[in-house]
Amino acid sequence: MRFIKHIFVIALWLISFMAQSQLDSILVRFNAIVDGGKIRLDWTIKGGHQCNGTVIKHSVDSINFMNIGSIPGICGSPFYDESYSFTDEQPVKNSVNYYRIDLVGIGESKIVSRENYNLSGSNILVIPNPLIADANIIFENPVFETCTLDIFNPSGKILLCKTTRKNRFQISASNFQAGIYFFLIRKEKEIIGNGKLVIQ
Repeated sequence: MRFIKHIFVIALWLISFMAQSQLDSILVRFNAIVDGGKIRLDWTIKGGHQCNGTVIKHSVDSINFMNIGSIPGICGSPFYDESYSFTDEQPVKNSVNYYRIDLVGIGESKIVSRENYNLSGSNILVIPNPLIADANIIFENPVFETCTLDIFNPSGKILLCKTTRKNRFQISASNFQAGIYFFLIRKEKEIIGNGKLVIQ
C-alpha cells in the first residue's frame, strides 16, 4: 500500500512537471514591468495554441494567489504568435509583487515577480525600520554605479562600510546592539542619501 502511494505521488509530480514544461514552451514570453507605480504584465502565446480565456493572479508571498483580472474569450491563434498585456493599477507598494496567469484549458504559468518601491519624497527607503532581523536600504541607482554605505553610531564612529553596484544594501540587525544609528550612501565623494536606523 505504501509503495502504491509513493508511485501515485511520483506520477502526479511527473504529470505536473510535464504540464509545466508544455506551458513554458507555449508561452513565448511572460514579463512584469514597473511603469509609473503600476505593474504591466506582457505575454505572448505561441502560434498554434489556444485557450478559453486568461485569468491574471497576484500574490505578495508567492504562495497564496488572488484573481485580479481576466481576459475573456478565445486567446491565442492557430496561425501566429499573439501578444497580450494587463496592467495592475494598484500593486502593493514597497513590496515584491508576484504574478502568474492561468491560460484556461492549458494551465498556469510560472511565477514572475517585480518590486514596487515608492521613493517619492525621499531618495532612500529602509524596509523594515525599526530592524529586528534583516533589512534593505533601497535607493536610486539607475546606471548601476558603485555606491558606498557607511553606518555609524551617534558619536560618529563608523561601524560598517559596504559597497554595491545594485540599488540596495542588505544589513542585519545581529551585527549591531540595540539603539539608534545613522548612515550615509555616497557615489565617490557625492552624498546621495542619508538616514537613521533603529535597531531593536
